Amino acid sequence: MNALDPSITALIPLPLAYLDPGSGAIIVQMLLAGVAGAGLFLKYQGRRILNLMGLRRKLSGDAPGDGPSES
Repeated sequence: MNALDPSITALIPLPLAYLDPGSGAIIVQMLLAGVAGAGLFLKYQGRRILNLMGLRRKLSGDAPGDGPSES
C-alpha cells in the first residue's frame, strides 16, 4: 500500500499551522502566567473559599473586633 494513497491521506489530516520558536515561547509563557495567576488567587482567596465551604474552622482571632484597638 502506498503512503500517498488518497484514501489514507483523506483520513489523516496534514498539519495546518507551523509553530515557530517564537510562537511556542509565547504559548509556554501564557501557560506559566496562568499557573502563577491561579496560585496567587488561591493564596489570597484560599481562606475565604475554605470558610465558605466549611473546611476551615474560624479561630478566635478571625472574629471581627479582635483586631488591634484604636486607643
